[in-house]
Amino acid sequence: MRTRQGSRPAAAAALWGLLVVPLVIETATGPWNWPDVAELTGGGALLAALVALRRRAPLGVLGAAVATAQVVELLAPATSGSARLWPLVATTVFAYLAGRRASRGRPALLTAVTAAGLLVTPLIGLVSAGRFGLLLAAYDWFSLVLVLLLTATPAWLLGRYLHQRAALVAAGWERAALLERQQLLEAERARMAERARIAQDMHDSLGHEWTLIALRAAALEVSPHLDDESRATARDLRAGVATATEHLHDVITVLRAGAGERTDITALVERAAAAGMPVELVADAEPPGLPLPVRQAAHRVVQEGLTNAAKHARGAPVTVRVEHVDDTTSVTITNGQARTTSTAPGHRTGGIGLPALDERVRAVGGTLQAGPDRAGFAVTAVIPHEGTPTEPPTAPDVARPRWSAPAGRFAGA
Repeated sequence: MRTRQGSRPAAAAALWGLLVVPLVIETATGPWNWPDVAELTGGGALLAALVALRRRAPLGVLGAAVATAQVVELLAPATSGSARLWPLVATTVFAYLAGRRASRGRPALLTAVTAAGLLVTPLIGLVSAGRFGLLLAAYDWFSLVLVLLLTATPAWLLGRYLHQRAALVAAGWERAALLERQQLLEAERARMAERARIAQDMHDSLGHEWTLIALRAAALEVSPHLDDESRATARDLRAGVATATEHLHDVITVLRAGAGERTDITALVERAAAAGMPVELVADAEPPGLPLPVRQAAHRVVQEGLTNAAKHARGAPVTVRVEHVDDTTSVTITNGQARTTSTAPGHRTGGIGLPALDERVRAVGGTLQAGPDRAGFAVTAVIPHEGTPTEPPTAPDVARPRWSAPAGRFAGA
């Protein structure tokens, strides 16, 4: 960035030198006089000012260049044989730069204003030399308009084409980066969902079978039909099953916790940032002994919030805030307005993520709120450290929140 900014003065000086060359050639073709000196100094200063302002007001600079061409035409008309070309060269160059840099082109308005201003030339000719002067001035005016159309208009169109082409290329790369980021988040989400499914299956199937085996071993241990050696064997079997059940619980905990990743919000945010999302984490120090279900729920809220922000608010800045106050953990994910539209206007997604997330938060006794805020959209979950599951709201007027693609926000269904 420093190299690019440092090259701007050199580029401006080179451009000014290029535009001054025709001016110097035309004013130095004969014996020097005060009008030529005034034209050289005034034209050089004007070109320097236009070059300095070419980035801030490209259309204004183009209009000033056209006005300069008109003034020079009044002072040195084509019919006198002393027409100047350096204003036309400058107008052509600034027309190209205006088309290249202007975010929205308004050539029709600029052309109308310029054409109205060029009518001053015939009027001055009429006042100064009567009808014959009017004809000569009209000829000069027509010649100037024709030359500007043949030089400035193609230059502006070329600059406009290159501007739109660069914008399309940049949009394509941005789209590819956004899709890659979304795929990474979706892959992470699918991986976590699969780990949770495996853990649930192991808990439901193996846990149940191990429990039945332990019950049967306990029944054999107290059976009056077995001798002492068989009862000792049954007791050892029950103890082994109890140990295996504890190991099974440990494995399920590892699967559900993602080997320490599913509860690590910092790592989750860092992965999102590495994927290109403009995300910031503001988190309090985690208190010791924070229950695992609370950490898992907080992680799930952040994961869903980042995924939804990547889908529906692409390119918008995202802030993740985690606060631990007393016996409560608060997680807030906010995003600004979307820079790009994810889906066609008017289209709404199914809104499956938020209801599932609400179920997850209520399972640990927390509450979830989602809605627009001052700058974009916010999702807030308040999770108590020692909570009991809560029932979902049953009021008929409670709308299910879901995302609205055009604004990158949720909207009530």
